[in-house]
Amino acid sequence: MTETVVHFICRGNSFRSIIAEAYLNSLRVTRLRATSSGTTGAAHRAANMAAYTATLGILARNGIREFAKAGYGDQLTQSLLAGADVVVCLNQRVRDECQRLVTLPPGTRVWSVADIGEPGRVAHTEAERNLCRQAAYHEIAQAVRRLLAELRPDPLSASGGERSGRPSGGGPGGTLTWRSHSCHLRSSGPAVPAGGAPWWPNSIQRVAFPVILPP
Repeated sequence: MTETVVHFICRGNSFRSIIAEAYLNSLRVTRLRATSSGTTGAAHRAANMAAYTATLGILARNGIREFAKAGYGDQLTQSLLAGADVVVCLNQRVRDECQRLVTLPPGTRVWSVADIGEPGRVAHTEAERNLCRQAAYHEIAQAVRRLLAELRPDPLSASGGERSGRPSGGGPGGTLTWRSHSCHLRSSGPAVPAGGAPWWPNSIQRVAFPVILPP
């Protein structure tokens, strides 16, 4: 069997697509590899340094920092897509920007993971931003596991991984558990994450976050 390459696309390639790539690679599924890029990766690279540093912190807290790629801000190009078997845009805004830059392949998947600052994930303090980063990690992790259930039905169940125990598919050591925290989200209207209920503006959302505990 040849290797399957999954390419994740966000905007700056400093947050969402970095998490998706690292999480999928952390599962160590045979002949499956993730890569990533961004629609504005090159233009916003310098400005996104702080966002990338915060993303590395989220990956470290969840036990998968070692699976983050070396660097960030890779610009989406047609040649990058040419080497991918599966392409995922992290939300509709990303897909719209992709269509102005490249020709997306048939079957491109479009998720609904909002970036920080977009409706449904607006934060006004660093504490709120940290909670929303972790909420995004949780949402992306669930979406990755659903994707993997489609691509490789055997390694993972389609349940989204909401259970305790070690991750299937040869994931990192330690125990995957779930903790609940409040995330105060403000927006101009509700947003619906993939597979989730609407997140209403000016409300406290109770979100379960995956945390990998040391063995």
